[in-house]
Amino acid sequence: MSIPFLFWLSALYTVALFGVQAAEFATAGRVSISVSTANAFYLALLSAYVGSKEVQRWAIGFQPDPQTDEGQTPPRTFRPRGEWFVGLWAVFLLIAVLGSELWPAKLAYPNGLTLIAFEVLGFYIGSSASRWLSERQEQQAHREVEQQLEAESMEDNAPAKRDKPAPKRLTRKRERYEQHVLRHARSNGGLTREQTEKLLRLSRAAANRLLSGMVQRGQLVRPGDPNSPSASYQAA
Repeated sequence: MSIPFLFWLSALYTVALFGVQAAEFATAGRVSISVSTANAFYLALLSAYVGSKEVQRWAIGFQPDPQTDEGQTPPRTFRPRGEWFVGLWAVFLLIAVLGSELWPAKLAYPNGLTLIAFEVLGFYIGSSASRWLSERQEQQAHREVEQQLEAESMEDNAPAKRDKPAPKRLTRKRERYEQHVLRHARSNGGLTREQTEKLLRLSRAAANRLLSGMVQRGQLVRPGDPNSPSASYQAA
């Protein structure tokens, strides 16, 4: 199941469960359901939704920003916000605590609300920590790729040596960057060095070395004047 589907399914169930909890609160407990069954299903839904997000985050990693022609608006992408769940339950928890304390004869603290609220909060804290670690890892990998490319660029521009160092094995991160470049080149009919800099957030030297390496390995071709900065690289 896709992440948007799981998000909206979780959101709909959240609204339904929230409605039942609110009814129990407003009717002083006269309206209630079996919290254990409802909460077990809610826990399963949230686990599926958060788990799918984590698998995608750690398996796919960095995704470049959508590229558009000048003057066009970038395409809108779906970005589910887990903060909505946390905010809803946190506000209701506060209202329920205050209401049941101030007007105990009219309002009742819903059975199971504390467990639900802290489950949602736990998922959110865990997901936020995972996102922070993933971003740190991506930033470190990005710096390593950029430094490697810039070092190779300096070696290319250095005086020729009799014994050339053996080519370095491409890292997984660099391979993903090259796949992004190939997809962009195929879908747009090519791309320039400047577009590569923006797409992958690389320096000029690093982007130039990445593209030239792909040309050397036969992944890209560069028709026209190879010294022109506006020349477009095309998928081979």
